Order: sequence, then C-alpha cells, then structure tokens
Amino acid sequence: MAILELKNVSAGYGRNTILKDFCISIEEGKLVSLLGSSGCGKTTTLRTMAGFIDVSQGQFFFDGQDYTHRPIHKRGFGYVFQSYALFPHLNVFENVAFGLKRQHVGKAEIQTRVTEMLSRVGLAGFADRLPADMSGGQRQRVALARALVLKPRVLLMDEPLSNLDARLRVEMRVEIRRLQQEMGITAVYVTHDQEECFSISDQVAIMNNGRIEQMDTPVHIYSHPVNEFTARFVGFENFVPLTRENGRYASASGTVFEAEGTAPKLKAACRPDDLQLVPGHEGGVMCLRGRIVVATFLGKQMQYLVNTKEGDYLVNTAADTLYAPNDPVTIFFPAEKTIYTTDEA
Repeated sequence: MAILELKNVSAGYGRNTILKDFCISIEEGKLVSLLGSSGCGKTTTLRTMAGFIDVSQGQFFFDGQDYTHRPIHKRGFGYVFQSYALFPHLNVFENVAFGLKRQHVGKAEIQTRVTEMLSRVGLAGFADRLPADMSGGQRQRVALARALVLKPRVLLMDEPLSNLDARLRVEMRVEIRRLQQEMGITAVYVTHDQEECFSISDQVAIMNNGRIEQMDTPVHIYSHPVNEFTARFVGFENFVPLTRENGRYASASGTVFEAEGTAPKLKAACRPDDLQLVPGHEGGVMCLRGRIVVATFLGKQMQYLVNTKEGDYLVNTAADTLYAPNDPVTIFFPAEKTIYTTDEA
C-alpha cells in the first residue's frame, strides 16, 4: 500500500517549473531512490515532499492524508542533507538531541534515545566530540543519527554520501540500508550514482527533465530498460537502427536481428561487455562486419572501437585477445543480452 504519493504535482522555483503533472507512489517500508543527472528534478521532488518547495498544482498525500500545504515542522519527516548541516558549536550529543529538545522531549528520554542511536550508527563514545574533530564518514553518521532519533516514518536523503571518498561511500550505503531495514522506515534517496542507488534500493525511479522514465526494481531496470534514455543511463551502448520489412527487422546493411513486434522502426542495443568480437568478416544473424579503429588497454580488458556500415561501436574483450587498427572483425550481438527500444534518446 502506498504511503507517499505525489499526484499530478507541479512545483519549482519561482517561474521555473521543474516538475509538471508529476506522479510517484511509494510503498510503506521501502527504500526508493530517485536517480538521474543534475537538473532532472530529483532534488526538487525530495524537497517538495519535505515541504521546502510549495506545490503550485496537484496534491501530496502521506498515509492517506493531504499533506500538500502542511508546514514542514508538522510533517514529521527526517531529512539528511548533502552538506550534513551539523551545528559546529554543538557536540555530537547536542547535535543529535537538537530535534528532540525542540519537541520538548524529557531529559531522561533524550539521554536514552540519543545514547541508543549513537550506538546504532557506530558512534558510541563520540558524544562529546565536536564535528570539526571528526571525519567525513563520522559526520555523516551524526547527520543520520539526528534524523533517525526522531523516529520518523519517512526519511528523506539528498545525496548524503556525495562528500565521502569511495571506500566510505560503500561503507555508509551498507549502513544506511541496514538501519532502514532494521527500523522499517520508508525512505526516499536522491543520488546520481547508479551503483550506489542500485545496491541499496527496493525500487529506483529514473528521472529525466522533471519526469520519471522508468520506476522498477534495480534488477529489472538494469536488464529491461523500457526506452532508449533509460537504456543509455544504465550502460547500454551500441545502438543499431532497424527497419521492419517483410515481417523481419534488419539493419541498413541488411543484417537481420531477432526482434519481435510491429513497430516500423526499432533500435537494437547491447553493452560493450556483452558483445562478442571475432576476427575476419563473417555473415549471419545479429552480427555486423567492421574494422578496428582504436584499441585501448583497460587492465583486465581491451576496449575496441569498431567502425561498421551502421556506425562506430565499442566492444570490450579479454585482455589476451589482441587486434590492431584496421583489422577486419565481426561483432556478434548475443540474443539474450540484446534489447530493443522504439524511442529516441
């Protein structure tokens, strides 16, 4: 059952409308990530849910109640900022206790809840430390503890790991997922990092120009993108334009692809790692003839830019397979790894 719903919402900044007739539905207890490039509307969506941005049209529902114009302090949502937003003059305990004091929670309960939360986020023994004396990962844990100690039914996170190095990002994303599942909190997570997003989410919403291109489980989006934009976003390249004639789809050079459907035009696509490369020019279904243009050593792999009649394609192969510029080769598109789209990027 949906606990968060934006229905036909329009919102933005002044006259700049970012979201228009925007809809999203999030089930209780799920972690849903909003994924997309800068300017796609993901942070605007999060800030609209939080109440930082007013809705000009449409409605926002939480647990069946209309929250469209409910003030921020009456929504009861937790919010984790990209910049941590800790008070530099307060120690860790005081930072985490800040929201509880504003809610007029008793001193004894504050002591209990803050101590317990610091333990849960791995900061037991850090209560007296100032933010300036802590690492980025530790400050992020303080920000997370400050949001979670309020026991929010919804936790909103705006690129919370963007200021951390690669190792800490992995460590913290696991920690966020663990806490979210243990506490059963509904969470909305904004990021532009695909790996980070796919690793912790129950569902992912791929956003583009203020709309959702596809919302599904990470596994399904990765394997079955619904359109070309999503396909490119999750790593598909090597698009081959196809035209349907006599019940078959073929490329401009006449190569037949095993696509189904009735659309007059399609595009086949495959990830560079999934394409197969063999020497010489061979014929057959799902293959393109070409010549090596550039060979790039990637460590465990070689990457080849191959020129064909349909255009240039990237192919990654094992590093022990070597081709030189101008070598004739054939690219095979494995049927089980090839997808088909009908729209433009």
